[in-house]
Amino acid sequence: MWQAKALIMGMLVAASASAQQLSDPTEPPRVLEQGTKVAPQTSLRLESIQWTENLRVARINGERLREGDTYNNYKIQSIGMDQVTLLNIRTNEQLTLAMFAKVKQLSEPKGNRS
Repeated sequence: MWQAKALIMGMLVAASASAQQLSDPTEPPRVLEQGTKVAPQTSLRLESIQWTENLRVARINGERLREGDTYNNYKIQSIGMDQVTLLNIRTNEQLTLAMFAKVKQLSEPKGNRS
């Protein structure tokens, strides 16, 4: 009788281990366009933008910054409604931090409209 219990326990353990390896069938496919490069991680993180007619303030890494301010070798060139443009003082390289990532939507196949 103990052999049957051991066999059943072994089958349950094996079934749960194989179930953990299954992927979620409802997860959308991960698509990376050919030729698309992933941008290197930057240490600057745009957290918020306060944008009114008279005031433009960006919060980058917890610091409140205005146009013309300098932070970590970057000068704040412009603050838009959803992005901030910075200039690297050392290399004159321009960097744009966006509030929201640009997402490419996959189009539906033409024959699948309801």
